[in-house]
Amino acid sequence: RSKSSYSNIFPGAHVKWEPFDGVLLRGSYNRSITRPNIISMLPTATVDDLNRRISVGNPELKPYLANNYDVSVERYFEPVGLVSVGVFRKDITQYFRSFSDVVPSGGIDGNGSYEGYTRTTSRNIGSARIRGIELNVQQQFRNLPGFWKGFGAFANFTYLEALGNFGSATISRRLPNMSPRTGNFGL
Repeated sequence: RSKSSYSNIFPGAHVKWEPFDGVLLRGSYNRSITRPNIISMLPTATVDDLNRRISVGNPELKPYLANNYDVSVERYFEPVGLVSVGVFRKDITQYFRSFSDVVPSGGIDGNGSYEGYTRTTSRNIGSARIRGIELNVQQQFRNLPGFWKGFGAFANFTYLEALGNFGSATISRRLPNMSPRTGNFGL
């Protein structure tokens, strides 16, 4: 049996300004929360005897909190089009991630249970900062004849840079499951 509670306030401020027709400037700040998977917090163990693995929940796992800052410039075109550039920064505290180790002699209970199994659990480990830039282009082809009329195209690209301080002597430049460059395009 486990119990946990917390109270947080998540303020936000968002501004939009149109200095010229078709040009928007946006700025934003907000505080957000990312809760871990409920399975990661349950005080239970899931055992895979065939592969000698055990996943153990951590009832002490806390959600991570982030201060988010965003600024963008958007230019809208006729008939229907857009070009935008945005920069952002996210400062994360109570960052959590999964860790794996081998269960030592004595096991997880002092009686040798699951000794030698690979154990996976999640822990809060420190802080992280992510910053990046986003580029976006969209255009609808309303002036094309026949079949092509109404089609459109889009493309976007995001570049991320991360710094993680997880209590060790080194600073991590990659966060788990983070792709530093992503892009999409379509017709």
